[in-house]
Amino acid sequence: MNPINEKSKIWRLENYSGVYLFKADIKNFVYNKHTHDEYAFGIIEKGGHRFFYKGSYTTAYPDSVVTVNPDVVHDGRASGDQACKYRMIYINPKIITEFLNEYFLVNERLLFFRNPINYDKHLYAGLKKALYNLEYFPHLMSSEDSLATILQNIFSRYSEKSIECKQSRNQNIASQSIQYIKDNAKENINLESISNAVGLSRFHFLRVFKDTVGISPHKFVVQHRLKIAKDMLNNGVNLSIAAIESGFSDQSHFTRLFKQAYGVTPGQYKIITV
Repeated sequence: MNPINEKSKIWRLENYSGVYLFKADIKNFVYNKHTHDEYAFGIIEKGGHRFFYKGSYTTAYPDSVVTVNPDVVHDGRASGDQACKYRMIYINPKIITEFLNEYFLVNERLLFFRNPINYDKHLYAGLKKALYNLEYFPHLMSSEDSLATILQNIFSRYSEKSIECKQSRNQNIASQSIQYIKDNAKENINLESISNAVGLSRFHFLRVFKDTVGISPHKFVVQHRLKIAKDMLNNGVNLSIAAIESGFSDQSHFTRLFKQAYGVTPGQYKIITV
């Protein structure tokens, strides 16, 4: 990011494994399409944040609360000429499971967010206060209490039960190909090998995958390799080893893709995991 116009910071919440805080002030930086393993909650403080979500583009403006489900493809950039300032918190689904079991007596897999953007001035004010308190006063019990209250309000107001339904043929094909990619991500896989694994021609498979998953197979492979590398960095693995072991042959290429997906370099991310 340009040090003059672009600023970002990510850090792990002390005493919490699986909770990360992120803040950014961006104008020209563009995030590539990617996914997160975690639930993401955030606020837009200035400007607009335009992003792809479930097949179309939408824009979040100041005073809005952003809610993103795990594994949903999205990207991001500032909308218009004004810089966008925003804050996010990423929470491991296991923590959300514990929270929902305690407050709602349900499993997190039964709940999802209807919309990625919600305009609720009381919720916005509460989440903003919680995020600032978690940054500057992380050891105070009141900071954790305020976050729990906000999460309870977010889920009770804006989430709904998912409906279990029989997978269509295309969804089955996508699921099979995703599993193949996960099993072979470190290898030199290509469109032909994946399409052969699910019994389709390359172009037929390409269309089915993009229509069902929302991104191309190549982009999915890259994002999964980035997740592998991210997990390795969380476990203290050296940057160069993490790049090679996750399937990237060039560390500079790995660094560029990591930053385009997560807003920070692998080196910056590794620092917060130490």
